[in-house]
Parts: sequence; structure tokens; C-alpha cells
Amino acid sequence: MSNDKPRTSTGDLLVASTNPRRPATLKTGFPRLCLAVLLWVFLIFFAGVPTISAQEGNAVGLGLLVLAIIWGVFLLCMLALLGSSHGARATVARARWAARSIGCTLPQPRTIVMLLAVTIVTLAVTALLRGPILDLVVATARTDQSPAQRAADADRSTWSTSGWAGHIPGLTLMSGVVFEELMFRGPLVAAVVFARRYIRSGWPKWAARILIAVLWIFLGYEFGIGHDTFSALNAALMVVAGLLWGVLAIWTKSLLPSIASHALYNLFADW
Repeated sequence: MSNDKPRTSTGDLLVASTNPRRPATLKTGFPRLCLAVLLWVFLIFFAGVPTISAQEGNAVGLGLLVLAIIWGVFLLCMLALLGSSHGARATVARARWAARSIGCTLPQPRTIVMLLAVTIVTLAVTALLRGPILDLVVATARTDQSPAQRAADADRSTWSTSGWAGHIPGLTLMSGVVFEELMFRGPLVAAVVFARRYIRSGWPKWAARILIAVLWIFLGYEFGIGHDTFSALNAALMVVAGLLWGVLAIWTKSLLPSIASHALYNLFADW
């Protein structure tokens, strides 16, 4: 008769936690959470370089680029430390998962039907923002601009010709779009991904949904209100836009649809 006992994996030991209300997978997910945050901050720094160079000058943009490089080295060191104990393949898989957790992926699930549906909805959201929603906001929001706001608009119009980034068509536009989407929609994707993978196993579903809803409203409002420099109309419309782009990010678990809609909207915006 064999005396071999069934092997108990590390995962099994973690599941047998003394606190049944605390999901054991949170313990194993901490390194992935750290990687996701490090990658998110690095991409924000790096994506913002052209816009900052156009707005504030090349010196400030260079400083931001140096900061991004330092943060990137820190990220690589983190990956190296993880690789030393878990193997290169596991580390690469963890890094890829971290990228997906902040929306750096195609819309999920990756099917032709899903991509077609996302494309249609993305174009529809952009059309609504430039059409009926814009008309509704114009009818309810104050449209006059103060001298300070007109001066800010004038400064904004010079971004396309200032700094090295201003001489590359579309670079400043896309830099600002990607920066804002990473900043305001990236956390939404991360909240959905982590709620599905970790929190849901220990929390009630309604708690995770409330957490995501509160974050969605907060980030949509903060995104929109930051545009009050230009006009109250711009701020009001961008609150609505931020909420709609947030829905796209939550639905697809990807930043690509909101980036596409945001870029199309900015391409035709004239105020």
C-alpha cells in the first residue's frame, strides 16, 4: 500500500484561509497589482511628454521624459526581481496580465462580432457627443467665455506650433488623448479586472459594483471639470463624455475604444 499523500499546492493552502471573508487570492495578486500600478504610471509619464513639450516647452518635456525613463528602469527592476523567483515565463505572463489590467489590450472578448459591435458603439458615442448631446448641453449650460478663458483658448491654439512635438502633425493631439484616457479610464478598467479576479471571490457582487460605479462617476466628473479653463460648456460636455467613455472602458475592458472616440471628437472640436 502506498504511503504517498496528496500534495497540497500553495494555492490550496492560501484558499484554506482562517478568514473566510477575505479572498485568499488577494495575497497572490499583490505583485500583479504592483506591476499594474508601475506600468500605469510609466505610460502616463511617457504618453504626456509630447503634450507637455508643446504646452510648457521642450525643457519641461525633457524633464518628464527623464522621469519616465527612471520609472521604466524601476519597473524593469521589479520584473527582474519577480523573474528571479518565478522564472522568466511566469514573469512575462504577469507583465502581460498587468498590461491587460489597465486596458492595454483589444476589446474583450476578442471576437469579430465584439470588434464590430465596439466599432459601431464607438462611432455612435462620438456622433452623439457632436450632435444631440452637444445640442442639449448648449441649451442648458452657460456658453460665454471670460477673458481668462479666451486667453486659455488662444494658448491652446499655439500648441500645434510650439515645441518639437508641435511640428509632428497629430502628435500633440494623440499624446493628450492617450494621457487623459490612461489617467481617467485606466483605473476603471483595472477596477473591473481586479473585481472580477479577486474581490468578487470574497465580497458580495453588489459591493464590487457600487465601488466601480462610484469610481466611474468620480473620474467622469473630475475629467470634465478639469476643462472649465476653456468654458463652462466645455466642462459640462466633457463630464458627459467622460461618463460615456468610461462606459466603453468598463464594457470592453480596453482603452482603445475610448481613445478612438476621444481622438475623433477632438479632431472635429473647435472650442
